[in-house]
Amino acid sequence: MGTRDQVFSNPAHPYTRRLIEAVPRPDPERRRAHFARMDGEIPSPTRAVGDEPQRVTLRDIGGGHLVAA
Repeated sequence: MGTRDQVFSNPAHPYTRRLIEAVPRPDPERRRAHFARMDGEIPSPTRAVGDEPQRVTLRDIGGGHLVAA
């Protein structure tokens, strides 16, 4: 969590970086390479019952910019 500028200019969590990288670029000359699945990434958008995500603690990296520890 943080301001828009904090999160977009300095994405400190790997998942946030991946989300930003996933935004399509309209210029075919600047296409991104395909990347492999992250460790622990769930292969399906749906979860089995009881397969709840782990709760994480947040740490402040300055100015109210919170990142999963």
